[in-house]
This record gives sequence, C-alpha cells and structure tokens, in this order.
Amino acid sequence: MPATDIHDIPPEILAAVFEIGIHTWGIHFISPLPRVCQHWQFVVDNTPRLWGIISVSPNSSPRVLEKQITKAKASPLSIRISSSAQGTRHNRVRQQLFALSANWVAADVGTAFLCESGTRWNALRYNLETLTLCRGNPIYDDPGSFFEGPTYHSHRQLALHTFSADSLPKAWTTGFLGPWIKHFYLRQWRTGLKIIDTWEYLARIPNSTTIELCQVQHIEHPDRVPPLPRTIVLRKLESLRLTSVKFAPTVLSAIAVPSLQTLSIRDASERWWWRDGPPSMSGFFAQWSQPSHSPTHLHTLELIDTLRAGDIPYLIHWLRRLPNLVRLLITDDKIGKAATSTTSTSSNGGANLYNALAYPYTNEDRGSSAWLCPSLMILYLDTAPELMDLIPIARSRGGIAPLTADIPPPARLRRLESHLCVDNQEELNELKSLIDEANCICTQCGLTIEDSSQ
Repeated sequence: MPATDIHDIPPEILAAVFEIGIHTWGIHFISPLPRVCQHWQFVVDNTPRLWGIISVSPNSSPRVLEKQITKAKASPLSIRISSSAQGTRHNRVRQQLFALSANWVAADVGTAFLCESGTRWNALRYNLETLTLCRGNPIYDDPGSFFEGPTYHSHRQLALHTFSADSLPKAWTTGFLGPWIKHFYLRQWRTGLKIIDTWEYLARIPNSTTIELCQVQHIEHPDRVPPLPRTIVLRKLESLRLTSVKFAPTVLSAIAVPSLQTLSIRDASERWWWRDGPPSMSGFFAQWSQPSHSPTHLHTLELIDTLRAGDIPYLIHWLRRLPNLVRLLITDDKIGKAATSTTSTSSNGGANLYNALAYPYTNEDRGSSAWLCPSLMILYLDTAPELMDLIPIARSRGGIAPLTADIPPPARLRRLESHLCVDNQEELNELKSLIDEANCICTQCGLTIEDSSQ
C-alpha cells in the first residue's frame, strides 16, 4: 500500500490533529506548522478555533495571548486559567475573555475567575460543554449572584455534559448538576463534604454515563453513618471509579446501576483513617447481589486494597451474579491469607477465591452446578498466591480439567498476571500451555514467561 503524501491529508483531519497538539503542548505548537508547506499554512490560517485554545499561566505573555484572542475571532473558545495567574499582569487578557464568555465551550478555571468576571450561569449554559472548576480561595466559596436568573430550563437547552469539581463547596457543585450531566468527576482535597452531600450529587445526575470520585479522604463523614436513602438509580451509568473514598461501601450501597460495565474501587481501606480497621465491604457485596442492584452487564472489576478478611465470602457470592465479567483485577493480600486458612476444594460457603475460580459451585437457585464468572478471560491477582493455587484455575479455564456434562465450560482464560517467580520449571511450563499469555508481576523481574525452548 503506497504511503500517503502529507498534502493529501484532508484539512479537517489536519485541523483535528493540530488541535490535539495545542491542547497537549500549548499554542507554541502551532508556530512551526505553517513552514512545513502551503497546505499546512492554509489550514492554520483558516481554522480560527486553533487559536481559540487559550491557556493563561503566570509565565504567559499578555501580548501573545491578546494576539491569539484576536486571531480566534468569533470561534469557540477552550480556556484554561491557572489559579496563580490572577495578578494585574493579565488583567487585560482576562477582561477580553470575560467579554467573550458566550463563546466558551470548554473552561478550566477557578471560582475566583468566575466571580471576578461578573458572568452569570445563564450566559454560559447554552454553549459551555465541559467545565473543570476548582476552589479559588475561601473568599469565593459563596457563588453569590452567579446562579441568579431564570431558574426554569430544560436539560435539552444546556450544553454542559462534563463537569469536574475540584475541592468545591457544595453551593458551587450543586448549581451545575442536573440530568444534562453525562460525565462527573469529583475531587475533594481541602473542603469538607458529608456523605449525604455525596448522595445528593449522585441523585442529581440520573443520566450520567461516567462517574469518578477521587481522593475524597477528607470527607467529613459523621462517626455514625446515616441511614441509606431511597435507592438512587443511575440507569445509564457505564463506568464508576472510586479512589481513596472514605465510607466507599456506604456510598455504593445507596445506588443501583443496571447498565454498569466498569467498576474500580481503589484504596478504600486506608488504615490511618480508622481505629479498628475500615468498614466492611460485605454489606455492599450483599446489596449488589440482589436482583434489583446486580450489575449483570459488568465486564471489568478492579478492587485495589479494599477488603477485610470477612468480606471475601460475600465477594465470591457477588461474583456469581456477574455472568458477563471478562476482566477481574484484584490487589489485596487478604485474598491469599484467606485461601491459606481454607482447606476445602469447593467454593461453596468458603473464603477461598482461588478454589471458587477453579471449581464449579452449586447454584442454589437452580439446583445445579455453575461456574463463577463464566466469561472471564483476563485475570490479574496481586494477592500473594502460590503457583499451586493458580494451576487449577488455568486447568479448568483452559479446557484441560474434566468437566461435568451438564455444565457449559467457562470461557478460555486468555491472560493471567500474578506472582509467578518459582523454581519449578515444569509447573511454569504447564501454566504456559494452558493460557495464551502468562505474565509475572514481580517488581524484581517483571518476567513474561518464555517458551522453554528459547
């Protein structure tokens, strides 16, 4: 196939590539492009939106920024104003951007910038699509008149679909939330947030498809967790990620996510938060095992340092409700410790996740046997397992172990990643023969098992 000449690339494709470059490296990325050829120069000169990607930092030249704003003309503006660029040096630039607020389609700014601009939400909501808003300083914790104006509006009228709240007070956050939000990212570093506020945020975005709650360890949850509210149903949610969220099980137990495809829970068991250890995940696993809450479409589950020893039987029980799970990633040494204390080779009623994955269990609802996560193809276990714990999983999910005639075989395990540094080469070779790809995650070797012939 002949190589494509750069002159044959359509202008709209080039413009999209240039736009990505400016978002990544700044407006200086565009400077050498016109010197490549006349075709590129034409694209740069006739695509005002490239100049509408404006980033103001303490080191930005006001002269360059004003020239850029002029070249942007009436094109949509994507602006980023550093919180440290609030000095008088950029006053004129900020005033020009304030005057063009109706053209903003993406903004990464602080609450101080919005308050100083005198802009109202009613002037932004019809064009602004993506907003990342961080807390400026305590003076601007109150949005004041920003949300004032007509309150009636249909979510079809609002352009905003992606909102990132970075350490915002509640008064700022709730003003932007509604059924129009598709992607919501909550990061709390300094300001307090109660658990009932978290529930309120989720209840306000019923049509969201992506939610991330990140670094929320400073949440001011009460010592006594309030009772769960009426179930918050997020019917369209596909991706849910929680990182360092205190009382994560309680947050999760209040929601139902029937369309969820990806769930990631990280660092929910930070010991320094608690005197007697973190709250158990068992209630959450039990809740999400119910038909009304079970996310049967889930295909990716990631659990990183989230478990107590008593949670594992409940986790196994929940995994039985996930027939479409393809990727299971767990980092938690409690899995290995629980397996060591369990001698049974059956997963029924036990806390041995390895056995649960290696042997069929009795389906109490149907009175027959079934496989845990029958669609599983990628398994990552940083759980301190022994190789003898992993080989039965590989045998049963590689079509080697004898299967009962009335049980459909599970999907073939395509990739296994775990600690595989052992001296027994025969066991390693067997594992290699059963799985398409087996990787050692040991930090000392990072070994990918090679064929013994090499």
